Amino acid sequence: MSEEIYKQQQEICKLIERYAGRDGVHATSIPSLFLIRESITTEPISRVNEPSFCLILQGEKEVWLGEELFRFCPGKYIVASVDLPVTGQVIKASDDSFM
Repeated sequence: MSEEIYKQQQEICKLIERYAGRDGVHATSIPSLFLIRESITTEPISRVNEPSFCLILQGEKEVWLGEELFRFCPGKYIVASVDLPVTGQVIKASDDSFM
């Protein structure tokens, strides 16, 4: 990852820390924009994801779509243009504040 992208990622982390200082799903003033924070690993959760864009900034997440496993780490993203039945799990997390 380039130094410039790393700096921008850290800036986004600081902004999210200001608006999502605790675990959970946090609504914003922009309709359909949510900030999600988890400071501990989670058990697998099955659900139907609506069309969405998810940017991973810290930690790691695994997502199963049928028999296929996808692993996401900082700087990676998930895009879904249709409803998708998935199972997701945070596999790496920290209770430390964003960098």
